Amino acid sequence: LSARENIADALKSANMNILDAMNIPRATLASADISGLLRQGGVAAARHPVATLKMVRPMLRAMFNPKYAQEVERTVFADPAVQKFLRPSLPHQLYIAPLPEKVTSLLVKEEAFMSNLVMRVPVLKQMIGTSARAFATGLNLMRANLARNAENRWIKQFEKIGVKATDTDYSEMARLINVATGRGDLGALNRYAPLLNATLFSPRLFISRFQWPTMIFSPSREVRVEAWKQIGSFLSAVGSVLAVAKLSGAASVELDPRSSDFGKMKVGDTRLDIWTGYAQYLRFIAQLTVAQRKTAGGYVLPFNRSEVIWRFTQSKMS
Repeated sequence: LSARENIADALKSANMNILDAMNIPRATLASADISGLLRQGGVAAARHPVATLKMVRPMLRAMFNPKYAQEVERTVFADPAVQKFLRPSLPHQLYIAPLPEKVTSLLVKEEAFMSNLVMRVPVLKQMIGTSARAFATGLNLMRANLARNAENRWIKQFEKIGVKATDTDYSEMARLINVATGRGDLGALNRYAPLLNATLFSPRLFISRFQWPTMIFSPSREVRVEAWKQIGSFLSAVGSVLAVAKLSGAASVELDPRSSDFGKMKVGDTRLDIWTGYAQYLRFIAQLTVAQRKTAGGYVLPFNRSEVIWRFTQSKMS
């Protein structure tokens, strides 16, 4: 029995090392990338734009200062409000990413940098580690800030009527914060996250974009209200930016969902997409529905539905 257990442990360790190595290309692609606050955290940033701006400086500082990143991490975990969202008894807990220097299970790492091996190779450690620290620190600060805001709001609201927030409130708010910052729940596939991440580009971010709107049906009234506010803030922010850009003449904006430029601001040959990924899904649905696409030259052409599906799938591959 002991020999079998040793063999099983060795195979498990070998499998994890293989998955770790498979995720190195994905981590390399994400290096020199500090878009986390406005990509993964885009919908939350629209709700708290001023607070998000204040996180840019510590995010950049953590990028080149590992000790500062560790200090921020300790501060986040020591926050009493954050601790209430981390309780093991909650069905859904707030996600706080470990720093890249920590050798932990691939399951708990940020999917953009889901590898321990990269930190053992000096060149990769320097190139990828800086980006991973900035990524984790920025989003951890955002999640902690959202948790703190929710806790303070509940204290003020519930004290007036003499009740306290329930575990359901904390669990559902933790889930809302996670999906609003790109950390979706893969459900039964969570255990296969390293493999999925090695083949798909950010599967948790992908699924979070669909889970976030469903939070308006949360069993917690407070979470439903906050979800509606986030959706309203996000749509208002994106709509306002696009309207100003188009009306001012600073950029052209494509409004036809059949076009690959749908919802993007076009300045010369440069496209700016501020939809945090949602424009892709709307374009996919539109092209699949009418079996047409609009070219960059403005021509509307027939488009085979199987090709629509293949191109969308291909765009999600790692």
